[in-house]
Amino acid sequence: IGGLYHNLGRETFLAPLFWDEEGWPVIGNNGCLDPVMEGPIPGTAEKSSVQEKYSFFDDFDGDTLDLRWNYIRNPQMENYELRGGKVFLRGSDVTLSTPCGNPTMLAVRQQAFENRVTATMEGDMVPGQSSGITVFYNQSAHYDIFVSREDDGFYVNLRKQVFDINVITERQKVNYNGRIRLRIDTSKDFHSFFYEVDGEWVLLGRGMTAGLCKETIFPMSFTGCFFGMFSENGTISFDSFAVEVKDEDLMSV
Repeated sequence: IGGLYHNLGRETFLAPLFWDEEGWPVIGNNGCLDPVMEGPIPGTAEKSSVQEKYSFFDDFDGDTLDLRWNYIRNPQMENYELRGGKVFLRGSDVTLSTPCGNPTMLAVRQQAFENRVTATMEGDMVPGQSSGITVFYNQSAHYDIFVSREDDGFYVNLRKQVFDINVITERQKVNYNGRIRLRIDTSKDFHSFFYEVDGEWVLLGRGMTAGLCKETIFPMSFTGCFFGMFSENGTISFDSFAVEVKDEDLMSV
């Protein structure tokens, strides 16, 4: 990422280790590491593409949630229900930006820089409800695209939480009929947020990737971002959620 920012969390690197004649371990080339090194590996490495390894799809047809799903803090499990090939999220007044409590969010870890995240959201909404998908680092760093029900109808919104600034930067009135598809495209420079109208994707807005990187967020940590579904002040269902890695060579080396 430009300026050496990072949003994937801690990365694991392997280096060869040898034992010298006096029985001391020596890592790399006389204790020095190079970007690319050779060393013995026990067994045979399993070959898979970046897409196969890091892409993710869930249609919620199982009896239990996939183990790759994560919650914020300690979840209130009554707010999550699998039923009829959908997952139902019961949101409270605890939002993604609340520094404590139990927001209703299911999320998987971001594992590549360039992804396409899509979700199909369904269900009736009550006044004051906000439901959608997010790129989430922590309560003070996340970008969300969501549908809200207000007095004069339904809106699709782009919300940005950066430090203590929480603002809706883009919004469009939509004819929400109980079903909508939302999408996030991520890159090393920008995250782009879309919603679907009559089979066509409409760009709502963008957010700089640097706003969700460990060097810029508070408090600084090394956990990396998540892609997730959420609901606030009401119940919504999702019948699919997908993360597609967009190219083979997008992982860091």
